[in-house]
Amino acid sequence: MPVALIAIGLLVTTMSSLGSVAMWSVVAIGLFNSVMFPTLFTFGIEGLGSETSKASSLLVMAIFGGAVIPLLMGRLADLVGVQPAFIVPVLCYAYIAWYAVHGARPQRARAPA
Repeated sequence: MPVALIAIGLLVTTMSSLGSVAMWSVVAIGLFNSVMFPTLFTFGIEGLGSETSKASSLLVMAIFGGAVIPLLMGRLADLVGVQPAFIVPVLCYAYIAWYAVHGARPQRARAPA
């Protein structure tokens, strides 16, 4: 979760600055992305037992979002400008932070009553 929050902070910096500060903050996001996927992948398949292989294949296919989100951001950039369009990845990282805190907790099976 801290990594997603740092990425959000870098995106806010990008949206509110100009020149080399904005550029380097965008570049720095890649550093934090490199840590996020393996961590999210591990959280996503934890405790799934026999369903681990199916879940891991679905997670790999979910990388497709990496192709759709830039299109959405590009369309928004055409409408409102490049810097405000960074709200799209801010929302994505906010979801990742939420997932790290709430969504990644494996549900424990209840004992039959």
